[in-house]
Amino acid sequence: MHKPSPKNNFFLSDVQRKSDALVAAGIGLEGIGLLLAERELEHDETNALLHAVSALGVMVRSTAHELFSGAKQLEVDQ
Repeated sequence: MHKPSPKNNFFLSDVQRKSDALVAAGIGLEGIGLLLAERELEHDETNALLHAVSALGVMVRSTAHELFSGAKQLEVDQ
């Protein structure tokens, strides 16, 4: 049986941790969608949701880029 290398183990634990963050971001975006669909929002509420969506977008894009880069590096190393 093939034993995973330390790099593989590190990458797998990194994927697990980052996928948890992506799931949390997805739940947050779903919640924001529900808020937007349910009622008219005050200006402050709209502004807060705008910042939340922007922050989640940056986090998701950054996490996806890190995972892709890690996978490519692992591929090159093998």
